[in-house]
Amino acid sequence: MNPRLLLSAALLALSPVAGWTGGLGDPSAASPTAGGAGVERCGTSSPTAADAVHVAAALGRWRQERNEAPTGGTIQVAVHVITDGVEGRVTDRQIEDQIRVLNQGFSATGFRFELATIDRTDDPIWFRISPGSIKEKRAKQALAIDPAHRLNLYLCAPAHDQLGWATLPYVSTEEDPMHGVVVHYGTLPGGFISGFDRGRTAVHEVGHYLGLFHAFPFGSKAPGDGVEDARSEASAALGRSTGRNRPDPGEDPIRNYMGYGDDASVTEFTAGQVARMTEAVAVYRPSLLGAAPRAAGREVAPEDAASPNDQTKAIEFRGAFPNPFHSETAIRFSVPHSQRVALRVYTLTGQLARTLIDAHLPAGSHSALLSSGDLPSGMYVLVLRVGQAQMTRSVILVR
Repeated sequence: MNPRLLLSAALLALSPVAGWTGGLGDPSAASPTAGGAGVERCGTSSPTAADAVHVAAALGRWRQERNEAPTGGTIQVAVHVITDGVEGRVTDRQIEDQIRVLNQGFSATGFRFELATIDRTDDPIWFRISPGSIKEKRAKQALAIDPAHRLNLYLCAPAHDQLGWATLPYVSTEEDPMHGVVVHYGTLPGGFISGFDRGRTAVHEVGHYLGLFHAFPFGSKAPGDGVEDARSEASAALGRSTGRNRPDPGEDPIRNYMGYGDDASVTEFTAGQVARMTEAVAVYRPSLLGAAPRAAGREVAPEDAASPNDQTKAIEFRGAFPNPFHSETAIRFSVPHSQRVALRVYTLTGQLARTLIDAHLPAGSHSALLSSGDLPSGMYVLVLRVGQAQMTRSVILVR
């Protein structure tokens, strides 16, 4: 067993659900209301000055060690539609349009976006998550698909009139299911939030996801947003305001995607921002680019897809939930037909910790309970072997 191969596995996997084909649903009960009044533009956490300096140093070291600059690549997108009954139901076409807007917004950056999967969950609690909440954590732990190799995009109606937020790449390891982007479903192309209905909220948030700060993280004080050619601001430029508060003469960068302009105003990333995104991905999200696309409508982890004859296509390995766990966690999977199944738990050094299943199982869904027992805290690798096919997921035990 190769621990390096095991560590590259997905944390969780979900089978996509057939897309809903109706309309937007009833926006009257969704917050923020149509018209865009009182919206909170972005809930992404601001970096501390110390964080900004640390990130700049890490990217600087990376540049010094490389002779060639990175050139972007294709990012697979796993879309999770969270609804509350009919509220929040968006069409597959709207999701495809959102991917198109992402590709338009990032057309000069070298990054491309490809829709990998769509799944749909009806949950009134998760429908109104907020950044940093326990609801957000539980939703992402349950729904996230292979965060190291996929951009997970969550569509819902966030609490507190938030339009969206993202997880900055430096806050945790790339396998963390908290990584991803959350946007209000009303901001998709053709949505009902006036001023923010062209899909560019997702462009703003994906900019954060790829390593960009706001244009005003510390007002007019150092270290700024860390990008030399991005004009700094003393405060957020809302809507289409101009010429207000740059610390040097001129207009605020109201056309920049990382400002707070409305969708009609924002149209650009600077060359320095493009360089920062490509460097941040190389340093903090090294597994994100070049992931295997979806196969036959099923989500397959990259190493699983390399299995001979793609034998894993019809196997669903959803991993552990909850994850991380304290005392016990359920490991879920399904097999397409009756066959020999083995489910084992290994340490990161490749030592066998537990054998949970080693038997002939019928076709269908199955689960196994992993109890912490005398296992020490840390990360473990779950290895599911079905016939000749093998799939892996990781799980974290926290005491």
